[in-house]
Amino acid sequence: MNHYNLKLIALSMLLACFTVLFTFSLVGKLYKSASNETRGVVQAVIELAHVLELNVVAEGVKTEAQRKILTALGCGQMRGHLISRPLLEARLIKLLKNLSLLFE
Repeated sequence: MNHYNLKLIALSMLLACFTVLFTFSLVGKLYKSASNETRGVVQAVIELAHVLELNVVAEGVKTEAQRKILTALGCGQMRGHLISRPLLEARLIKLLKNLSLLFE
C-alpha cells in the first residue's frame, strides 16, 4: 500500500497488503507539523499494521529527528538519506559484505 494521501481506503485493501509504506512527503510532515493530527494518523496506521502483522516502512527519512519520531511510533524499518545515500553497485556490495561480517 502506498500514498497515505488517499482520502479513503477500504480495509479489505489493507488486508491484501504485505507492507505499509509511508512516503517521504508524509515523513517530512511528521517533524514539521504543528498539530498532532499527522502523528496520530501515522501512529494509528502503524498500530493497525502491527495487529495485521504487516511490515511498516518509512521512506525518505532524512533527519535524526524523523528517525526518532518514527521509532517512537513503532516503525522499525526506514530508508532514506539518513540511512544511506544511493550507492553504486560495487559500493553496495562492499557495504553488505562489511555488514555481514558484523553480524557473524
